[in-house]
Amino acid sequence: MRPLHLIVFLTYMLLGSFAFAQDATSISIRGKTFHIGDTADEVFQTIKPTDSKRKDITPDPRNPLSLSVTHHYEIDGKVFSMTFTRRGDSGPYRLERISSATSSKASPKTTGTAIRISEKQILEARPKYKIEVLSFDTSKNYGTANPYEAADYVRLRITNGSSIVLPVLTVRTNRYSKGEEVSWSRAPAISVEDLRPGQSKEVNYYPKGRLHNLIASVDRITVEIEKKIAPDEKQFFKEFER
Repeated sequence: MRPLHLIVFLTYMLLGSFAFAQDATSISIRGKTFHIGDTADEVFQTIKPTDSKRKDITPDPRNPLSLSVTHHYEIDGKVFSMTFTRRGDSGPYRLERISSATSSKASPKTTGTAIRISEKQILEARPKYKIEVLSFDTSKNYGTANPYEAADYVRLRITNGSSIVLPVLTVRTNRYSKGEEVSWSRAPAISVEDLRPGQSKEVNYYPKGRLHNLIASVDRITVEIEKKIAPDEKQFFKEFER
């Protein structure tokens, strides 16, 4: 087998073992099937609050007077998330999106085994991801009122230009006022485990470290993937956690 063909084959095998998320119109949990449009009350009669592994709350881009609430679950061997939004300002929260994890090698009797990505692979893959800032809002705090934990809002488009899938991507958010940088941060990392090579997605990102409001108003935000990482700074990059 030629070297180039071998690389392509190994890349294909590597990607085949990763789990990717895909949207679904319905999902069956504990003997009950839930569909897009079901109310949150109907869902929570079967799926309890304690089942949620994590909850993400963000502004609803289609309804500025409401929120988008996403619960992440792992129940009976199924890994999935449910997003609830309001279609009317005073209406109930309804199931808007179901995202379930699938694997090209999935089997009812087997479970996936995580592939360990080397530091060399991470360092080579990171610069090949592309980040675009689509819009941002720095006029108010998103999250806690604590200035060390408060966040801005940034809408990003992320493209995976590498040949592997990283679980997360640590980026640097730079905030400018009248051409001068007034603050920057690296938290939190962005989940990109659902982004295959060549694919893009748009995400709502909430970078912490919103200290600029104590100094100056921000008129420009850039988000970059740092190409060089000093050895003593690796502790701040989630990609290197084991």
